[in-house]
Amino acid sequence: MSLRKLDHENLAYHRGRLLALEEDTRARWGGMDAMAMVCHLRASVEASLGEIEVPRLMPPLLGKPLGFLFFHVLPRWPKGKRGTKPTVPEMHPAPTFSFREERQRLLAAAEGFVARAASDPHERFLHPVVGMTTLSGWSRIHGVHFRHHYRQFAIE
Repeated sequence: MSLRKLDHENLAYHRGRLLALEEDTRARWGGMDAMAMVCHLRASVEASLGEIEVPRLMPPLLGKPLGFLFFHVLPRWPKGKRGTKPTVPEMHPAPTFSFREERQRLLAAAEGFVARAASDPHERFLHPVVGMTTLSGWSRIHGVHFRHHYRQFAIE
């Protein structure tokens, strides 16, 4: 399957995948449940818009090549392991609402991201690994990241 960026062209695809996810959908690997994944993806979108602060994990000379590798070269990310701690806790918030409300908040965040990225694709926000990244770049990052979790929950 080809990359589907988080953009106008692919928004219906992402909406369909996320609506296929139910609270009781089990992960094929890793320690996240469906609720945690929804909250995680929403936080990722919020970080891409500068709505939540995230730490920079890598120096620029290391982050840029790693970002290129993970978001342009590797077709699939490795599977996560149970019991590993999140590298960026800010991107793993606890749920505040019901599953359906949290999923709706993610869909609204994705739609807001798409609109903002379309209006100003060169606006930049910090990615924990890659560093300052344009919204156009974040669109690709979200596409790869979302797909990884779609595979994790067998909703690809």
